[in-house]
Amino acid sequence: MLLVIKELIKFLSILIIATFATFVLLYDSPENIAENILIMHDIIPTKDAVEGLIKEHKLDKPFLMQYFHWLISVSNAELGYSHSLDKLVIEEFMDRAPSTFMLAGYSIFFVITMSFSFGIISSVYKNRLIDRIITILSSILISVPVFWMGLLLILLFVVKLNMFELTKMNEAKNIILPAIALSLPLIGRYAVLIRASFLEQFSSDYVVGAKVRGISQRGIIFGHIFPNAIVAILPPLGISVGAILGGTIIIEMIYGIHGLGSMVLVGITHNDYPLIKSFVLFMTIVYMFISFFVDWICKVIDPRLRHKQ
Repeated sequence: MLLVIKELIKFLSILIIATFATFVLLYDSPENIAENILIMHDIIPTKDAVEGLIKEHKLDKPFLMQYFHWLISVSNAELGYSHSLDKLVIEEFMDRAPSTFMLAGYSIFFVITMSFSFGIISSVYKNRLIDRIITILSSILISVPVFWMGLLLILLFVVKLNMFELTKMNEAKNIILPAIALSLPLIGRYAVLIRASFLEQFSSDYVVGAKVRGISQRGIIFGHIFPNAIVAILPPLGISVGAILGGTIIIEMIYGIHGLGSMVLVGITHNDYPLIKSFVLFMTIVYMFISFFVDWICKVIDPRLRHKQ
């Protein structure tokens, strides 16, 4: 119970620091904000119009009061109003989030299943043909930029083979293609990492002892090596899950997906601070949740980590 309370206090402390850093980094002068809003609505930013908008949005308050007002609004799921999209930010989030989560979900699934499959096969058949093929492919995938991979897959599977429809990328079937483009570089990276981690465990004394006791190779891999190797792999894999959500910006732009990535691009283009702040805060919370979740999983798998607290 004490550990749970300690972790909760740690989480809330980091969250407050993150929200303050987000507000500070994206803070702009009230005059610039008001002028941008007026220009977006094709209104001449006269002095009276700017001053009126500043008072309406409480931008004339001291910096800390503005921050606390924004923090209270965010805690109530009131993310502000997007003047570039002429819509409440929370409504835009709810509209676009399913496509982004679907894209990220497919990508995470591909990364986990394919990288573990390739990594384990490569370690079991070390220095054989299949190991060399997987190692070469992994090196190539790591080196290829996501945007180039996305364009190459469009050329091959949309233009040449006509297997996917570029105009319907928000559908579950067609979103598989951009998910593959987003996941391939990470598959290559983690296949190499998993191979190295498993090979290190193969040479351990407990594995030698398991072989002497007559335990099958499958039993050794999944009953002994996997739990030990996964503890070293989970932390970077957890960070990559957050990176996948951040990486959707490029993929959504290439494939024309109506998601959070394309939304934040609109915000950046039009200096729409409520949109940008909401996205940055969302990504911060995602990274924090993933970090705490991965930490908890590692402690469940390896009880020794719990005693280090």
